[in-house]
Amino acid sequence: MAPVLQSPPLPNPSPTSGEGSREKGRRYHLAVVACAILATVFTFSSEAKTLRYATQDEPQTLDPHSAQLAVTNRLLMNVYEGLVGRDKNFKLVPWLAVSWTQPDALTWRFKLRPNVKFHDGAPFTADDVVFSLERILSPNSQLKSAVQGVAKARKVDDLTVDLIMREPNPVLLNHIFTFRIMNKAWAIKNNSVNPQNYKDKEDTFSSRNANGTGPFMLKERQTDVKTVLVANPNWWNADSPERGNVTQVILLPIKSNATRAAALVKGTPERVDEIGAAHARLTSEDAMGTLFRAMALTGGGWPEPAGFA
Repeated sequence: MAPVLQSPPLPNPSPTSGEGSREKGRRYHLAVVACAILATVFTFSSEAKTLRYATQDEPQTLDPHSAQLAVTNRLLMNVYEGLVGRDKNFKLVPWLAVSWTQPDALTWRFKLRPNVKFHDGAPFTADDVVFSLERILSPNSQLKSAVQGVAKARKVDDLTVDLIMREPNPVLLNHIFTFRIMNKAWAIKNNSVNPQNYKDKEDTFSSRNANGTGPFMLKERQTDVKTVLVANPNWWNADSPERGNVTQVILLPIKSNATRAAALVKGTPERVDEIGAAHARLTSEDAMGTLFRAMALTGGGWPEPAGFA
């Protein structure tokens, strides 16, 4: 599924009474309507643009097998990909794997997609899947749940890999949706065979750099300042009608809810994460102003991964 911008979540308004309650409710629903309009505009406009996205927290690492953090996962799912994906209806679909079978209860066999390249131009093969499985099962990884029940991976040929189970797991495909593939040669070259030890705040090359197969590539990383992604011109799924038109994403960490809300009304950035009910007070004029600014934006955007709001 190509990145699709979704409207930011808004909390329910606090229960109060009287005229103040009605006024708060009116403003709250204006904010909801504004967000819904923005989502529609982002879906149907066509001119390629930069998307600036302000979030309370920034990604703490770029290592796809290190830390189980929502903001980190939101970013990395645009950079790294897995064997399976989800379509716009959230159904599981083939992704880096084109098909799969179960020769027996303890074996899942995946046929891999040919002609896929990592961002550095290296070909995607079964070696990368085997390596990534070993990496995510290592002690430093906080994402072992993504391969629940898997004991090891075995290369059959360059485009075929078996996942060997410790025990049967009939919902394995749902789990491996968050199992992201890293290039083996790149990791070895950059001393990143093991995941970053996030708990001990280890500094590694893979925690500051990225090399996936996804629709966006890392362009710039300034901790606590910004993270910049640019569209991958060689993405294997670039011809998808759901591809979207965002060519650059700038992730801006802004901790203050009030500051993020004020920035949204001004039109920079074009999207924020949850700002809280106290700051979801867009007047009708503010909502329309935000709408007109949003009309210059595009169909691509920032996806929300499974299990995260």
